[in-house]
Amino acid sequence: MDKKVVIGIDLGTTTSEACIYVDDKYKHMKSPHGNIIIPSIVTFNEKTQDISAGEIAFNRAKSGDATSVEEIKRLMGTEKKIAFGSTEYSPSEISSEILKYIKTYTEEFLQEKVEHAVITVPASFNNNQKQDTKRAAELAGFKVERLVAEPTAAALAYCMENTKGDDFVKLMVYDLGGGTFDVTVGEFHK
Repeated sequence: MDKKVVIGIDLGTTTSEACIYVDDKYKHMKSPHGNIIIPSIVTFNEKTQDISAGEIAFNRAKSGDATSVEEIKRLMGTEKKIAFGSTEYSPSEISSEILKYIKTYTEEFLQEKVEHAVITVPASFNNNQKQDTKRAAELAGFKVERLVAEPTAAALAYCMENTKGDDFVKLMVYDLGGGTFDVTVGEFHK
């Protein structure tokens, strides 16, 4: 039976990152530039008509070489359109470019297809925002296994790495992100 590779993605307001869980450990995915944290930015180059995400997009935006969109996560769940050239894109279509970039470098690193993802969302996201996030992932070629509140994901990751056997942990996690501030309080028993 083939193993199913599931990638965990923090699709952040200002930065994003991804990891997989193998051999009872998290392995952070590195971009082609060697970074585990990438800018959540998408650019459109008028001359070449190409869309880029991550570090390349960040550098293009800094140089003024392209039209850029930052903090697209703030628009998830809205009807707002973003114009790149003569085409308008929804927030989920823009977010999908970040996810495609992550998918591409993860597949290159692992040397296999990655079709399943767990994606974090702010605890305050409403159903429309969650559906837009799921749509972005599907546009990027992922089957979404689950959307998890960001502070809950952090709490689970901590407990998985720092508890053994019958450990019982009470903890509070603050998610002080680029665009959100969420808190989770929980009791975890492994």
